[in-house]
Parts: sequence; C-alpha cells; structure tokens
Amino acid sequence: MNKIKQFITFLDKVPEGKELSIRQQITLILWGITIVLLPFFRFPYGEFEKLSLYPLLLIVFINIDKWWNLCWHNKFLRYTAFAIAAFIAWPLISLPFSVGLSNINFADNIKPSIHDTVIYGAWYVFLATCFLLPQEKIRKTFYWSLTVTLLYCCAYSVIEILHWSKVQWATDFLSKSIYFFQKDVGQYCGWWPPVFWDAPRLRAIFGEPSYFAVLLTFAVLYYGFAFWRSAGWKKISGNALLMILSALALCGTQSASGTVSLAGSTVLFIVLFAIFFRKFNKFERIKGSILSILLLVFSAMVALNQRGGINDWLLLLNKINETSQPKQQQKKFDSSSGTRLIHLKAEIKLIAERPLCGYGQGNYGPAMKQALLESPEKTGEIRLWSENEEFVPPSLNKYTQTAINSGLTGLVFFFLMFLPAVVCCIKCIKTMKADYWITSTILCGAIAIIFSTVSTDSLYCFSLLAFPFYTYIIGKDTSGK
Repeated sequence: MNKIKQFITFLDKVPEGKELSIRQQITLILWGITIVLLPFFRFPYGEFEKLSLYPLLLIVFINIDKWWNLCWHNKFLRYTAFAIAAFIAWPLISLPFSVGLSNINFADNIKPSIHDTVIYGAWYVFLATCFLLPQEKIRKTFYWSLTVTLLYCCAYSVIEILHWSKVQWATDFLSKSIYFFQKDVGQYCGWWPPVFWDAPRLRAIFGEPSYFAVLLTFAVLYYGFAFWRSAGWKKISGNALLMILSALALCGTQSASGTVSLAGSTVLFIVLFAIFFRKFNKFERIKGSILSILLLVFSAMVALNQRGGINDWLLLLNKINETSQPKQQQKKFDSSSGTRLIHLKAEIKLIAERPLCGYGQGNYGPAMKQALLESPEKTGEIRLWSENEEFVPPSLNKYTQTAINSGLTGLVFFFLMFLPAVVCCIKCIKTMKADYWITSTILCGAIAIIFSTVSTDSLYCFSLLAFPFYTYIIGKDTSGK
C-alpha cells in the first residue's frame, strides 16, 4: 500500500520548470494520441479495430483515484453520465414492448448494447479528461493533434490522386493497403467497400468518402475560426492554409453530407457575425468578413463538385415538389440524394409504425427491406439493398437510426445527453465574448447536421463534438461548478 502511495506521489510531482505534473503530462499525451487514432475507430475492422480506445483506457487507469470525485462533483459531467446511462439502458428495458414478450432474445440485443456502451463510455472519458487539465493545454493539444490527423489523411489522399493519374506504384500501394485495412469489414457490415471507387472520390484511410468528409467539414470550420480569432501573421496565414487544404480535400470527397453541413454552418456564421458585428474590433471585423467570403466560396465549390453538381440539387428540389409537376415532365433521379429521399420516406413509415419503443437494436432489417420494396420508385442502390437477402440496409442518419431502434423515447434520451452542454452554453452567452460562443455553436451545429446526413455511430463525431463543449461552452473554470 505504501508503494502505491509513493507511486501516486511520484506521478503528482511537478518537474522543475514545468506547469503540469507527470500524471497530467502523460494524460495529455494520451488524450492527443486518441485524436490522432480516431479515424481508425470504425474502419478498418480487424487488427486495428477500436485502436483509439486504448489510450482512453490508460487515461482512466492512471487517474482512477481522481476519476470518481471529478465525475460526481462536476454537475455537467454528472448529468451527462445520467443521460448516457439512460440512453444505453432504454433499448434493453423496452425490449418487451419492441419485440414482444414471446420473442425476447437478450443474446441478440446484448451485443449492440455493449457496442453503444463502448461508444458513449469512450466519449464520456474523452470529454471528462478535459476537466483534468488546464483549458489552454487542452486547446493546444487538440489543435496540433487534429492537424497531424488532417495531414496524414491528406497525404494518403495524394496517393489516391496518383492512382487516378495512372501512377503504378500508387495503384499497387492502395490495392494492398486498403485490402489489408478492410478485409474484415464484410463480416460486420455485410458489405465489402471497393478497393477503388468507380468515381474518383477521396476517402483517405476511411471506409467511405462521407466519413472523411466529417473530418474535413469540421476542419474547414475549425481552422476558419482559428484564423478569425488568432493574432500574428504566422498564425493567421497558417490557419488560412490549413482551412484551404481542408476545403480542397472536402471537394475531393464529393460528399453531399459535407456540402449540406458546410453550407448550413456558413449561413449560420454569416447571420450571427452580422448580428453581433459591432461587438468585434476593427481587425476582427475584417477577418470575419474575409472568413465569410471564404466559407461562401468553399461551400459553392463543394456543392458544384458534389456528384452530379448543381444539376443534382435541382433534381432534388424537383423531386420534393414533384406532386405539382405533370408525370411526363418528371426527370429520372438515380443518385445518392435520390436514394436518401426514398430512404427517408421508408424510415418515417417505420417510425410511425412503432413510435414509442421502436424495433429493438438491430431488428429493423426485414421491416426496412419490406418498406423499400413497397416504395413506388427505386434507384439502383435501393434495388440492391431491398433485393439482397444477406444485406441489411443502413440507416439514413443517426436520428432516424435511433428512432427506429429505440423509438422516439430513445431519441429523447439521445438528445438529453447533450442538454447539459446546451444549458451551459445558454448561461455563458451573456458573460462570454461573442466569438467564443459563436464558434462553439457553429462547430456543434456542423456535427448536428452531419448526424442528419451520415449513418455513423463512431466515436469520431462525438469526440469532435467534445472539444467545443468543453473549451468554449464550459469556460475557463475547470472545476465545472
């Protein structure tokens, strides 16, 4: 026991000339490593599955004596933990209502519940770790870790571009590396991502271009706001270059999700910037105006470069308003946006059938196939999903996925996880500088939009969300009181 106390004392020792104790330094390094490894969480499965979880486990282990007091006495973390626990427990509690007493098979539902526990538990550890360290250290670590992540993903995309340019060594490298990364995806998803996409779309080390677009959309806004709030030409120019790099890579993903999220966040920023224009000094006004123009240009570039370009968006609008058009004037709409629109109608139908408790975790597959088969129109992708007996159609987005699995009650529990942060944000708006809460609101809004367009349950989105939650919303008081 004495040796354990001596070891803890050693860990809490602050080396001469340092601001942090040895334990805090190790924790900060592990927290940064988690960010760098986050793209490996969902893809690839196999040897590197959930690689980003290991640093978080070490963080809990070396801080176990502080963990309980931190999470129990901090109101924000305590209420968030209660909401996460309720969200994880609800699918099991509601099983008798979702599948019926005679059909309950807990074994089939334990695995997805464990998966959710791992996802949200890891996010909670990532979020709570921020309160173990000074805010400025967290901010710098997040910045440089995100930058490393962005650069190695973009470097991999350069090899993709060389492949499309018929450079043989790049083709060989991609064939071997992507196959190795994704060889086990089939047993989890019932689908093998292609080694090369038919269209030249960037995806870096991610299994799907839209997941890469999640990182890039956040990066465009994050570095844009860093450009707006930074001082000194080196920082300003560096953030501007990183923003431009992220935007160019986002164009390469040709992702509708990235388009919608970036465009929505751009409109929100311009509106808030205009409303609070007088609260900023002259230099901030100039940089804010430049940022507004850049975001508009990038949004237009990404929208035009999305598969089908502007014509795809026009067809989508026509499809939404097709009831007012003669049938002979309706155009064929066989694109990803068309697939999502058909899919959304089918999922709304499923939610309406079981609104309170849903279908249970992972039990919606047959009902979804039937709804897609009954759809009056089908794209090529919809036909593939509905006619393949072994394939379970993916959910359209995080919100519909939650509502189908756990009902609208589960969706309420999902939103309750983020309610403490929203309450903190509202309380801080009057006392915090406008640029702090505006950037926080828009970064969180971008992730919220991404949840509405990408069916992802990975740790990645939640961890990106954790940063503005802590750094801007909670403020400088790390006690959280």
